[in-house]
Amino acid sequence: MKLSRSFLHKTAGVALVVASLLVSNSTFAEIKPNSASTIIAQANSGKSRSQKYTIAKIIGHAKEFKTLSKALKAAGLLQTLSERGPFTVFAPSDDAFKKLDQKTLNLLLKRANKDTLTKILTYHVLPQEVDAKDIQPGDVATVEGSSLKIQVADGKVSLNDTTSVIEPDIKAKNGVIHIIDTVLVPSDVDLSTLK
Repeated sequence: MKLSRSFLHKTAGVALVVASLLVSNSTFAEIKPNSASTIIAQANSGKSRSQKYTIAKIIGHAKEFKTLSKALKAAGLLQTLSERGPFTVFAPSDDAFKKLDQKTLNLLLKRANKDTLTKILTYHVLPQEVDAKDIQPGDVATVEGSSLKIQVADGKVSLNDTTSVIEPDIKAKNGVIHIIDTVLVPSDVDLSTLK
């Protein structure tokens, strides 16, 4: 069977469009099902830092940050974590968010409580990059404005006496993520008053 030249050109054009769509979406396809550390391992390919993924992209696609990603979207902060930085994010895992009761979490995600949610989330962010080896004990100012109390003992880092860093140094293009096991709440936020 002989195919016309115009049919072959159209078929080739469609193939090019499909190929370009696959390439443009491949970044999201390759990182969706993985943990944050796996995402970075894929991106680094033996390098010490990912030049590919921002903090926002890692949080948006890593399986342990589904709730954090949802909260950042509700607060309008994902775009901020795509910017140049550098930032240090103490990122609560999904397990950390499960320590909050479901009603409190649902209330925090409501539009009426966006200011409180933003205050809590920015309390997890430092306006500079601090790798695990450089973390020092003491008080450190957050983007939210109040300070976190950092303790370092036996090579382990804890925050405000109750929260532990469970996976440090997930390095992104615009900073570093340290995964923590509890959601941090500034001392002047009373979650029981949420409506």
